[in-house]
Amino acid sequence: MSLGIIIWIITFLILTLIHEFWHFIAAKKSGVKVLEFWIGMPPKLFTFRRDKDWTEYTFNLLPFGGFVRLKWESPDNPQEFLAKDSFITQPLYKKLAILFGWVFMNFLLAVFLFWIAFMIGIKPFNILHFWHSESLVVPSLDYALDKGLIISPKESLYPKVAYVISGYDAFEKGILSWDIILKINWQEVNFTSSKKVLQNNCWKYVNLVIKRWDKILNKKVFVDPKKDCRIWIMSISAGDIEFKEIKLPPLQALWAAFKETYEETKITFIMLSNLIKKLLTFNKEKVKEAVSQFSGPVGAVKIWEMILKQFWRVQYLLFAAMISLFLAIFNILPIPSLDGWRALSAIIQSILRLEPIKYFTIESWINIVFFVLLISLWIYIMWLDLHRFWWL
Repeated sequence: MSLGIIIWIITFLILTLIHEFWHFIAAKKSGVKVLEFWIGMPPKLFTFRRDKDWTEYTFNLLPFGGFVRLKWESPDNPQEFLAKDSFITQPLYKKLAILFGWVFMNFLLAVFLFWIAFMIGIKPFNILHFWHSESLVVPSLDYALDKGLIISPKESLYPKVAYVISGYDAFEKGILSWDIILKINWQEVNFTSSKKVLQNNCWKYVNLVIKRWDKILNKKVFVDPKKDCRIWIMSISAGDIEFKEIKLPPLQALWAAFKETYEETKITFIMLSNLIKKLLTFNKEKVKEAVSQFSGPVGAVKIWEMILKQFWRVQYLLFAAMISLFLAIFNILPIPSLDGWRALSAIIQSILRLEPIKYFTIESWINIVFFVLLISLWIYIMWLDLHRFWWL
């Protein structure tokens, strides 16, 4: 097993356990009985502890995350389900504290990791192409130039290919990861100009002049208006960019950490908003396009390995902070089987004063259906990642 995979598993396990630990602490403090605290995901290997409240602490086989099982899981036993120490009988504010308190912890952890990284000294990961960003980790080109984060001359900022999405013309024409795009239609481009050049050539084929290692190649690629006038090359950095190291004193680093958390949150919401809009069109091509932009555990491992090879180890702190933020943002979405949905359900049940057992039964079926859909999507995204990064 590679070092990147090992570090990813350990990091993701720690981040998700911090998430679940808040559910655990908040439930205990609220008087809700915690039946079980999983480390990892089933099947269960063994129970290593049972505390005075008869909470079981168990190790599971799959080293991904964890889970807190509260007293309220089944209405088959009304006496247990409606007991004083059951989650379902708690007032709304306690339910929301149990479900949402961890959001603060995830954001606080991200701020802490950014703070440590800025004091140690970091370099930006890459340039953000399509939105203005005042992030120090993924700044937009205009902000990076304005703040003097780029040492390279502006003329050398050529787009570099992170990966090419399968099924699109760029993939069929043999464009590869780490190719550097020097020119489009014989016009020299950089991050700021390449998007405009492509938009001006919708419905047309464009000639790309590409640098691959020490070779110069020409590729003719169709610019499809159905794909937002892009050629679906996911570009993450530019050719030969040298970034200035950012190293700040403690107070400045703390302020930068809060600002970075805000900027990363804003970027994540923009990306999620664009993806959701495409999914809700129910257009086959746009849905396929949206799903292809997701990445799962396999993609995360690949990113870990890329960071390990190209950057100093402190960059792991930055990526861990980003994952912590994503866990917070994703879980607050009102999607069935996620914490955001359970909180919304609790609010609806409280306002409408719905009978708990009947409402819980309906909600459980909704959660089961969406859980199956989410797992199916997760498996499909893993397959896409294996195809994108390992050519399986």
